[in-house]
Amino acid sequence: RVLRRSRWPVLLVSPFPRNGDAELRLRRLLLPLDGSEPSTRALPLAAELAHLHGAELLLVNVVPLRVSAGTPEGPPQL
Repeated sequence: RVLRRSRWPVLLVSPFPRNGDAELRLRRLLLPLDGSEPSTRALPLAAELAHLHGAELLLVNVVPLRVSAGTPEGPPQL
């Protein structure tokens, strides 16, 4: 709910640092883009964050998949 309803970009970070290191080190950022205005606004922020940390920025085009509930014979074939 936080991700969908937030008016501001949200950065998710694992609460478990690797190798006991408490410093935040970003190596890769994954940015899902769905064509919405919020996802478009997040792109320059993610690019700047990746640049500041020397991290790789991965963009994923997210497309909603609508499937029916299926039939008595089983789920629909995709």
